[in-house]
Amino acid sequence: MAQQKTSSLKTYFDEIEETNGDDECKAWLNRIFDLKVELANFVATRREGEGSGKYIGFLKGSFNFSFRFSFDDGGPDAIIRFPKPGHTATAYRDEKVANEVQIMEYLRQNTNIPIPRVHSWGLIA
Repeated sequence: MAQQKTSSLKTYFDEIEETNGDDECKAWLNRIFDLKVELANFVATRREGEGSGKYIGFLKGSFNFSFRFSFDDGGPDAIIRFPKPGHTATAYRDEKVANEVQIMEYLRQNTNIPIPRVHSWGLIA
């Protein structure tokens, strides 16, 4: 009896759509990097403490960008995180963020896993 070959488990994607998503993401990043001072001020108003914020770097994941800020009052650093434009479906961004916040809060309250405290969060609009 001849063995049947298993079909490929490869996921196919649209290269044009991927390129468009990358272009959208790069354009957004260029705009947001020009707003680092404004972002630092925005984050500073959402935390405890009186210090002004200073941009110190960013983190990039598959579906999010996080911008890290320090504060001159000696308080802990803070991160503002955005779903990656062009890589996270616009229709689901709000749902994604709300679910992540709820999961983080649940884990903080019900486990011993060290989870950062969410000081403030919001939706696209």
